[in-house]
Amino acid sequence: MKFKFLKITTLSAAIMIGGFAQTATSHTGAMGIIKERMDNMVIMGKALGAVADMLKGKRDFDAGVVSQTGDVLIQHSKTMGSLFPDTEESRLGKYSAALPVVWEKNDEFLALAKSLEEKAEILKTVASGGDLKMIKVAFGQTAKTCSACHADFRKKKD
Repeated sequence: MKFKFLKITTLSAAIMIGGFAQTATSHTGAMGIIKERMDNMVIMGKALGAVADMLKGKRDFDAGVVSQTGDVLIQHSKTMGSLFPDTEESRLGKYSAALPVVWEKNDEFLALAKSLEEKAEILKTVASGGDLKMIKVAFGQTAKTCSACHADFRKKKD
């Protein structure tokens, strides 16, 4: 049963990461704070994608890459609040996928960013031990946090 959870979580992460790639190409004209946050999301998506590919056997496993992914997620989760300022440009700017709930329930949004930071810290820590089972669990929890934020705070894809 536990393996099934990991498999579903890894699949969810792969779907989420595919969304990052689509977003990167569909928002070519973004500028300002919206471009900055989109660029950060793409960086996080690529880092998660590298780990997802390893866990799916599409590339060789490298605990160092998992650790680096943890670093990337930690760094970007710490800046999440500054990437969503309560300004007209940030709320209504062209190409923004952020829903108004980002600002209406900002405490919840920032709590998810903090949770991502914490999950990424765990991912980085377990990566140093090299235990693949623990890495899968930590990766699944990290990806689930990303998905939860997207589900509540991001416009649905067409």
